[in-house]
Amino acid sequence: MNLEGTISSLLTNLSSLQSLDLSGNALTGTIPPQLGQLPRLQILSIYKNQLQGPIPPELGMLTHLQELHISENQLSGSIPSSLTNLSKLNILILYQNQLSGHIPWDIGTKLSNLTYLSLWANQLTGKIPNSIGNCSRLRVFTVSRNRLSGMVPVELGKLSLLTRLWLNENLLVSLDFLKAVTNCSHLQLMSVSSNNFTGILPPSIGHLYSNLSHFNLSYNMISGTIPQQIANITNLAFLDLGNNLFSGSIPVEIGRLQKLERLCLNVNKLGGGIPMEIGQMQHLGLLNLGQNQLSGKIPDSLCGPKQLRHLHLQHNNLSGEIPVSLNGCLNLELLDFSYNKLQGRIPREVIASLRNIEFYLNLSWNSLQGSLPREISNIVKAQAIDISGNRLAGVIPNALGDCTELEHLNLSHNAFEGPIPDSLSKLQNLLEMDLSANILSGSIPKSLGSLKVLSYMNVSFNNLSGQIPAGGLFPNRTVITLFEGNHGLCGPRNYSLPPCPKQTQGNHSLLKKIVLSVVGTVALILVSFIIGMLWRHKLSRKLLHPSNLLLQRLDYPKFSYQDLLIATSGFDESSLLGVGNFGSVYKGILRAGKIVAIKSLNLHDEESHKSFSTECRVLGRIRHRNLIRIISAFYCPSLKGLVLQYASNRSLEKHLHPDRDDQDFFELGLNECLRIAIDVSHGMEYLHHDCPLRIVHCDLKPSNVLLDANMTALVTDFGICRLIATQNTTDSLSTTTFALKGSIGYIAPEPSYQKRDGKAPFRVSTAETGFPSETAVSKPSDRSSREFVAKISAIAEYGLGGSVSIKGDVYSYGILILEMVTRKRPSDDMFVGDLNLQNWVRSAFPDRVADIVDSRLLRDVNANMEENQFLLSFIHVGLLCTNESPRERPSMRDVTRALENLTTSLSGNVVSSKLTSTITDLLRKTNPTALSASDSQSSTF
Repeated sequence: MNLEGTISSLLTNLSSLQSLDLSGNALTGTIPPQLGQLPRLQILSIYKNQLQGPIPPELGMLTHLQELHISENQLSGSIPSSLTNLSKLNILILYQNQLSGHIPWDIGTKLSNLTYLSLWANQLTGKIPNSIGNCSRLRVFTVSRNRLSGMVPVELGKLSLLTRLWLNENLLVSLDFLKAVTNCSHLQLMSVSSNNFTGILPPSIGHLYSNLSHFNLSYNMISGTIPQQIANITNLAFLDLGNNLFSGSIPVEIGRLQKLERLCLNVNKLGGGIPMEIGQMQHLGLLNLGQNQLSGKIPDSLCGPKQLRHLHLQHNNLSGEIPVSLNGCLNLELLDFSYNKLQGRIPREVIASLRNIEFYLNLSWNSLQGSLPREISNIVKAQAIDISGNRLAGVIPNALGDCTELEHLNLSHNAFEGPIPDSLSKLQNLLEMDLSANILSGSIPKSLGSLKVLSYMNVSFNNLSGQIPAGGLFPNRTVITLFEGNHGLCGPRNYSLPPCPKQTQGNHSLLKKIVLSVVGTVALILVSFIIGMLWRHKLSRKLLHPSNLLLQRLDYPKFSYQDLLIATSGFDESSLLGVGNFGSVYKGILRAGKIVAIKSLNLHDEESHKSFSTECRVLGRIRHRNLIRIISAFYCPSLKGLVLQYASNRSLEKHLHPDRDDQDFFELGLNECLRIAIDVSHGMEYLHHDCPLRIVHCDLKPSNVLLDANMTALVTDFGICRLIATQNTTDSLSTTTFALKGSIGYIAPEPSYQKRDGKAPFRVSTAETGFPSETAVSKPSDRSSREFVAKISAIAEYGLGGSVSIKGDVYSYGILILEMVTRKRPSDDMFVGDLNLQNWVRSAFPDRVADIVDSRLLRDVNANMEENQFLLSFIHVGLLCTNESPRERPSMRDVTRALENLTTSLSGNVVSSKLTSTITDLLRKTNPTALSASDSQSSTF
């Protein structure tokens, strides 16, 4: 819909209008200047559309305007100076556009009644005007994610009512303003991270009022010592001074911050010991002191905070033994002591207490001695264990096989001896295993061939002997296996090992043995050299594939390997945002100060190469505000990957299922869930219907939905998507080699798959409401068999017949809605046998919805019938999308329209009858036979 034409036709009837809300209507075109002819208008909201062009100066004629909200569009040009004529303006929100130029210098003088000013996520340059200090009623001021430079005006100290100050991700300098803002007695949240601040942190920082609970000064170039006066900000719950140049010691006074929950001092030059006073912080959940120059022993008091869940001490100069008192850290989910100088044994008592480690235990590259305690079997939830680079000896305990959630295991560079235990074959989730550089002997257990998801195994430089097993993963060329340095091993030629003798030979002369040994060694070196050259040649050809060169034809910035190393601090773990099947994603800060996400992919993985090629092909040719934006691509012999838009609020997954100690998540209410759902539907609608390529995402789920600083949803991860040919493109889909991809629980089931061998078939029936009932299958005996059944049942819809269905994405989208409403993953342990997420919701819909809806959403639902109807309608859309038959699922275009009408309902602009009509229309499009039954359903709890 074109906004200018709409307004022109309605102006004659709008002369007395006081409020105009056109938000979230997918409006295109420009903002019509005729809006300035509405003399009585007090509220104008046109946010979340697709408007382009400048803000018309004529809006400055709306002299009665109190609220102007034009965020989340594609507006360009400068902020018109005429807006400063709006002397009655209280709220000015222009965030997330492409506005450039300077902030009007007299904005504070002319708009002194402002209480809320938000200009973040634009391209504004110049300085923050000094006149902003005249806005004596201002409570929220945010200009984050722009290109503002110069000094922060000390006039901010006049804003005595200010509660939130966001200046992060700019090019600002000088910390002089900090002394001034000590006058802001109501200040609660202040973030000035990712700027160019230098100098020292002044002692006056301690005069910030006690209301301050969030202070983020990370990613700057601040030097000097941390002033002890910072302990005077007694209400601090979040303190991040990481990624600066602080030196000296950690002040012991910091222990007085009794309400502190997260303390980040990582990536600085701090020295001295760790103050034992940190143990006095009873609410501390995260302590990150990694990548400093700390020395001395780890204090016994470190586990004083019973809530401590993440403990980072890596890359320091800590010495002494691991204190036994750490057995009091019963809630630890992550422990990292790597790259220090720790000595002595690994205490059994500590290992036995780490039952809640869910992420990783990292003790690598110290000088630890003794054996690996058998109590390692207690860490059953850990995803990674790394004890490499120590002096551990003895045998690898069989108990390690009890850590069944392990995905990464590294015991390399120790002195472990004896055989590789068969029990490691129980680690069926293992992706990488490194046992290299030890003294292991015996043969490689055949049982390791059953590790179906293993992609990397390194047993090189041991004393292993015998034949490489022939079954399982070992002949699989997609699995990287390293065996060199084991002189007793033999096997196929593709492993660069000598062939195993077919029968025992007689005695040979000593001379013949020497000759054969020399010839064999020379031949092995030559073969290895030739294979290496061929591999590099093959890899270079892949990296120059025409699909990857697509990005070179576009005007994307080019980054060198050195640029990326600097941006990520050498791809350091502190910059790591996440790890996937094909590589890792890091937070990067480019030389210009721009924050990006850098996706580095595995060079030696064939599937990783395909994923990279697909993402280049897709991201280089799509443009939508609800799809992740590509900034550049890079590929060289040592690195390949993508530079992507950075989403500061991480994934939807983190907010639906936050970690226990994670304080950076939002409690999503009904309104927020709907906004995210609409954002995702807009992105998927574009992929299915409006993009010239027509794309099936194939892996839509909460972890692939990112949220930017304004909680706008961005669909990401196009590594396994599929292209459908249209009249405007020659891109096509390979229909003969397609393999099922995606995530269990989000993949659409096939409605009539019949099992073989006389086992129970899937039973499908349709209830009177038009919703498919529970799908019955023979009850699986364990998790792996359930996943197998789910994948087999999904193959037909995605793969049989040689075509990929966009209705598979619709199903995944429906699961996403139901997961937001219930806060239950489709893989939750409660879903076994015939019970799954959608059937569970259907069984409660509509009369017992309160039993399954997350309590945080129920807070938004009053006794008002229309709001009850709204929640039911939202769930109803999710259930329609998860209909078992693809034909009975709506299109993403229909879903988007239905949800937009729900938004209008939530704002109170439509009545219940119109809302019911919206869902009825959607039902009619998907399943006409279900219409009468659906209309008769109750709409109360």
